[in-house]
Amino acid sequence: MSDKFDDFLNRLEMPLSEPVIVTMADKAVEAQVASVRCAGVLIQHTIRSAWDGRLITAHWFNQGRVSHESGLG
Repeated sequence: MSDKFDDFLNRLEMPLSEPVIVTMADKAVEAQVASVRCAGVLIQHTIRSAWDGRLITAHWFNQGRVSHESGLG
């Protein structure tokens, strides 16, 4: 495999020090997850199970700063 792909896989397993926060319309869910991969699964599950055109945003923090933010809506 290429070094870039190996780096990508390693980042998926990067541990997260703070919870993931998923916000949908007027509700927010906070969950402690072990890794970036788990955060992605949580976000996908939220979108698939609850999305009906409302704005959904998700972000997670690592060491006090936003590491990722995504949105759909």
